[in-house]
Amino acid sequence: MGIAEQVDVVLSARRTKLPVVREKQESLVALTTTLSVLDDALAGLVKHPQTPAELRGVIATADLQSCKDHVQVAVDEMTRVQARFSRPTINLGVSGQARVGKSTLLQALSGLSEEAIPTGTGNPVTAVRSRILSSTERVARLRMHSWATFRDEVLKPYHDDLRLGPVPATLEDFRRRDYPTPGPDDENTRGVMLKRLRRMRDSLASYAEHLNGADRVISDFSALRAWIAYPKRDTAAQEDNRYLAVREATIECPFPDPIARSIGLIDLPGLGEIAASAEAHHVQGLRDDVDFVVLVKRANEGMAFWTKQDGLARKLIDEARKPISNTADFLGILSNEGGVPDETLQEMLASIRLDANVGLEHAPITLFRCQGKDPASVGLQLLEPVLAHLVDRLPVMDQEVLEQARILANTACEHVGNHLQALEAAMTASLPETGGVTEKLSELTTQMRQLIARDLVPILESHRISARTEADDATLTVAIRAAHAQIKSWADDALGTGEAAWIDKALGEFAVNRDSSNLAMTELNRIRVHIGEVYCGLDEQLAAQTHALFDEVGGILVERCGRLMHGLSGREALERLAVLLTAGDETCVNLQRATNELSSLKVSYRSHFHPVVRARLDILEHRYLDPETQTIKLTIDVPGVDVVAARHLLSELRLLAIKASASVRDGLLRESSLMDKIIHAAVEQFDDSFIRSGTSKKEFHRFARSWRDELFPGKFDAIATSRIDARQVKAAFAGARSAIDKLKVKAQHE
Repeated sequence: MGIAEQVDVVLSARRTKLPVVREKQESLVALTTTLSVLDDALAGLVKHPQTPAELRGVIATADLQSCKDHVQVAVDEMTRVQARFSRPTINLGVSGQARVGKSTLLQALSGLSEEAIPTGTGNPVTAVRSRILSSTERVARLRMHSWATFRDEVLKPYHDDLRLGPVPATLEDFRRRDYPTPGPDDENTRGVMLKRLRRMRDSLASYAEHLNGADRVISDFSALRAWIAYPKRDTAAQEDNRYLAVREATIECPFPDPIARSIGLIDLPGLGEIAASAEAHHVQGLRDDVDFVVLVKRANEGMAFWTKQDGLARKLIDEARKPISNTADFLGILSNEGGVPDETLQEMLASIRLDANVGLEHAPITLFRCQGKDPASVGLQLLEPVLAHLVDRLPVMDQEVLEQARILANTACEHVGNHLQALEAAMTASLPETGGVTEKLSELTTQMRQLIARDLVPILESHRISARTEADDATLTVAIRAAHAQIKSWADDALGTGEAAWIDKALGEFAVNRDSSNLAMTELNRIRVHIGEVYCGLDEQLAAQTHALFDEVGGILVERCGRLMHGLSGREALERLAVLLTAGDETCVNLQRATNELSSLKVSYRSHFHPVVRARLDILEHRYLDPETQTIKLTIDVPGVDVVAARHLLSELRLLAIKASASVRDGLLRESSLMDKIIHAAVEQFDDSFIRSGTSKKEFHRFARSWRDELFPGKFDAIATSRIDARQVKAAFAGARSAIDKLKVKAQHE
């Protein structure tokens, strides 16, 4: 498989994670919505004329905004992960200071010319972050700033760094803003930044009309430079700074190297060319749009080999890669060579290896070397090794990014859950319930326990009869016979190869090894593995029977628990119940243990059935002990190495495969009632632990006190409180708890 195909496989694997990420993101958004509903309900309760002062004081301590903020952080992170996994390309960010050949390198990678990727020999040229994508068409799409994004992303960093106070509120305010003139006492960097800011203001007429947030399409690349590059300085004419209106550019064109079909190039303005806080904002964007950064260096005379700006670049990229743990996974350094003295080049390489890797000696940054002007050199010495690196490491980086998002989601869930639990407990304490409520709750709880016990009786009896009759399991028997038929068909087809192909392969093996024993051993091993894998297909049937049990028991619990688990069924209902049994104000650890033990029941061929029949595969061993001579003999001994010998060997292998499978089949048929026994034992243990354990009665009452209104909806509306109607607040708390529980259940399966 070529490198391009390997890249496609990595991208495809990435996309398989999207459904889980989307589901998690939607669940977090749903939690935010429930918190807003609760916030509104609490506000309404505060306004109620009969709400006592004590309860108002408790509500005043509720900090739901903090909860929302925690959840929003998790939502934002999960949204970033979703965008990352949705990308159709592996994106390489290319950056570097001026005069290192970054633009020339991008030209070699993309096949674009000076008009689309301008170059220069002195000052920086690239002004706008650009995406360059492989495509069958040639077109540039510009995403323009609105005034709001220009103000926040371009002007605000200058105002922050220069401490100039609030950013102009409107475009007209910016036009009239009187910025200080750089003076002799100003530090150089401050003076340069003031000069640039004043230039932005003075040239506003050249780009103000384009600050509309619209998209612009350019098909004629000769007109592109003015939009993406710094202007050539011409004191005789008004400065044209149209590039300031461009937020981002996407350039599509056919890439010359076929291995680049699934990559995107991100042309990054040179580090150190803009205000520090803007630079940090810019590099932070790498988290969302770039999979790997190539920092370009060149051994130019008169340039330091590893500068302060390079160190700042590595620091900012290190910040941007988080939560990716390894800098070398995310960042590579390219020595752009050709046309530089070898002595200078060697000094630069030594400097980079020494200074760029300070703190990374255990996993140094990879140093790539190529001639940036030569497309062949770029493809062979940069593109191929970078893609090979990403094929290996991108799945690791993706997993780290996803794990960080999961941690943030779980942390938010934990924070909100604890806060709401404390708040609800404090509110409940401020509204002591009447005796009538306590008595009615005890009566309903006793009835609920009795009804669950009664509903379990026919299930227990049905599985007891199946387990004690020793009759064959009809559905499992059909599946076992089907597995044997599949193996027999496979054996008849020359072990899944086809007779002509198998004979041809055998003759080749004979020619290499000059005997048949090696091929016989290999094929016997393959037969044994194949038989095991086919019978592992019984797991589907075993799982169906297990899930049927979950549906039976889960259906009873959902029906008898009011609206607490409304809409759930099967294993999901059992798992939700297990969470709820310890998520309430009072915990029910033994009831939870019984529920968890049932919901975690998993019967598999490999663990329950294969050990019983494993010895029946011994006839597929390559050698065996002859009981008469007490010597080791070959299971199949074919002395010849010709076509006749090959056909004979195939015939023997077929017979052994069918015989071994038939033996396994017969053994499994004798054990087919084992599944009924396992199912019966599981449900009987659950019934005993859940209904008749020493703590069952006490924990049922704890459970009922924790989830009273969800378990018995409407039963306490008339007597819950005589002072105020708090049903809306209780319903809002229940909604928030339900959203948190769903997130917890999903987290347990990740």
